[in-house]
Amino acid sequence: MVPAQFERDAEAFSTALERARYLHRAGLQVTLDTALAYDRFPDVVTVTAYHRVYDLLIEPPGHQALLGFVATNVLEHAGRALGEQIAEDQGRASIFWLGQDVSYRAAAIVQANEMDVGRRHALDERIRAETARCNPLRWDRITAMNGACRELGFRDVVELRDDLGHTAPEDEALAETFLRDTAGAYEQALRDQLVHHKLGDTDVWEVDLAWVLRGRDYDRLLPSRMLLPTIHRSLADLGVRLEDQSNVGLDLEARATKAPGGFCAPIAVPDQVMAVIAPRGGLPDYGGLLEQVGRAEQYALVDRTQPFAARRLGDGAVVEAYALLLGRLPENVAWLRRQLEIDDPRELARLAAFGRLYRLRRAACEVLYERVLYREHEPDALAEQYVELFGEALRVRVFPEDHLTIGDSRLDARDRLRGAAVESCLRHFLEHEYEEEWFRSRRAGGFLRDRWREGRRYNAEELARFLGADALTLVEVAAELRASPGTGP
Repeated sequence: MVPAQFERDAEAFSTALERARYLHRAGLQVTLDTALAYDRFPDVVTVTAYHRVYDLLIEPPGHQALLGFVATNVLEHAGRALGEQIAEDQGRASIFWLGQDVSYRAAAIVQANEMDVGRRHALDERIRAETARCNPLRWDRITAMNGACRELGFRDVVELRDDLGHTAPEDEALAETFLRDTAGAYEQALRDQLVHHKLGDTDVWEVDLAWVLRGRDYDRLLPSRMLLPTIHRSLADLGVRLEDQSNVGLDLEARATKAPGGFCAPIAVPDQVMAVIAPRGGLPDYGGLLEQVGRAEQYALVDRTQPFAARRLGDGAVVEAYALLLGRLPENVAWLRRQLEIDDPRELARLAAFGRLYRLRRAACEVLYERVLYREHEPDALAEQYVELFGEALRVRVFPEDHLTIGDSRLDARDRLRGAAVESCLRHFLEHEYEEEWFRSRRAGGFLRDRWREGRRYNAEELARFLGADALTLVEVAAELRASPGTGP
């Protein structure tokens, strides 16, 4: 195997695969057609390729990143047919609601905008019934991935990812500590939001939190017509002109089969990067698009002379840190006043902070649950563990139908949690070195652009040390959340 040729093939494979994923998740294509990528480049997705890469004389961390790339794609290939079937089934599925058919994916957005709690719960029951229909396929996919792991010489997905550095047993301690340290703050913030939204005396489901975080009360402060101008101004303050970045696309179109969560599609790095949201309105659109742009800039501004591993692979927590740095700007009272001229944005910032706390606690639960997901032999036992773990941590009703859907997320909860730790270090550095309102400083923007050019050459721990932190922890993140207005004990 010639390293240079392998990296060229890996690059072409990644471009084909990301394009197929973008077309499907963006709702432009109902089916997920990855055959072009897998059939054209079989040498980057086989067990043989893994062992050949293992024997390559490449300096770390590039060698570890390439090993992880091949191993991940061996697993994905093993479950490919099942994953594509799940994607197509849910892309074509619809739910009959209030006299008309609503696509399965659009139903989540309808649900988040439904003000009546009874109708919201009724729609959730129909969505969960459709989710459960694909659970046998999900379980078969997990089984196939574990089988591929054994071909690579590992017991299961968890052992493989631990060995490659994509997860680690220490992540459990990180997640458990964060859940413990933010429990009081979360319970108080949840109680306050439920009272404010007149849900304090009801049977609260997790879908009710989606409605709370939709923040319809603040839509007049966050009009849809101001979304793109606000994003452009925010980046311009940092010295980045989105309008001049032909390699960055913003996909904000509402499509019936578009995935309800936002995502970034690094199709060709750095030549074609898409930041995508499924519009809900108000706060989720502003925070969501800022977050995806934060991801996109890291791919779009990377130095193209960097090796493939530094441009596309490496530690995902680094990308998450930049996503969170921009995505949490709606928590910043000064940013809200500057960009949207809101006289008193404190309640809006409080809701945004609660949303971050909820999402990070959910990510911590996913980190713990993922280590069980790929080692449990009985799906029914998994369902019970899912309901107990998430229900206890989030203080709302969760349901067993969702217990296998986490496997659809490509195991990014660990990146999310560690990325929050890096984001805290990064933001404190920017505030100290430039100014408290770093988001209006071109010098701070210059610092960020320099980091984005580096791609993922450095992992989360190395970046945190560069920023002055002794270790990568969530202690500061938990302290900030406890001190945030409306989230303190």
